[in-house]
Amino acid sequence: MIDVVSVFYEALITSLPLFLIAMFVYVLIRKLFHDYLKVKDYQKDEYRQDLEKELYNINYKLSSNEERFKQMNELVIQGNSFQSAENSFLSKLGVHEKFEVKSNQVFVLTPMNKDFYEDYAWVEESFLKHKFLCVKGDDVMVQSNLLSHIIKEIASSRFVVANISGRNPNVFYELGIAHAMGKDVLLIARNEKDITFDLSSSQVIVYKSKAQLERSVSEWLVSTLNKES
Repeated sequence: MIDVVSVFYEALITSLPLFLIAMFVYVLIRKLFHDYLKVKDYQKDEYRQDLEKELYNINYKLSSNEERFKQMNELVIQGNSFQSAENSFLSKLGVHEKFEVKSNQVFVLTPMNKDFYEDYAWVEESFLKHKFLCVKGDDVMVQSNLLSHIIKEIASSRFVVANISGRNPNVFYELGIAHAMGKDVLLIARNEKDITFDLSSSQVIVYKSKAQLERSVSEWLVSTLNKES
């Protein structure tokens, strides 16, 4: 006579590992799908995009004169004068390890707004013609400290490009960090009104078209590489 209880327990023990594996795969897929939806939700969230665009416009108006700009970016301006505290500063941001610089990587500081997607694509194509790869802060989903991730990418990049159009505070903050690290930085802007009072127009590439930006990027890159050799 078959022992039903024994058969039941034997079947349970045999199938338990498969069940646990199935549950693990289910949880993993569910998490990945959830993360994917978060990205898609942001891309479809027109209300949030509109708010960011409005903040961009407000920030531009607030920083329209020298005194207002200095008040808004006081910490950035002060921070640029304390390069000797670089290691301590990075450590506080959770960046402890040394990074190997990728010889063909360019990190692009740009407002994370769809109005600048085309500008980034122009920069990306301009450097790609010279076999350099561009990356930006939101290329990968970061679960915890986004700033720490951005700093690590800056540290491991050979060059940095900063789009200062609209005088985005985050871009200027990250720009200060890039300067503190001694990176070769290319500044670009849509028009001369975007150039802040502490910068000379000769330091910034002002572009109106893709062709103009590509030409200026090529000239800057050749000049910078010649200085290195």
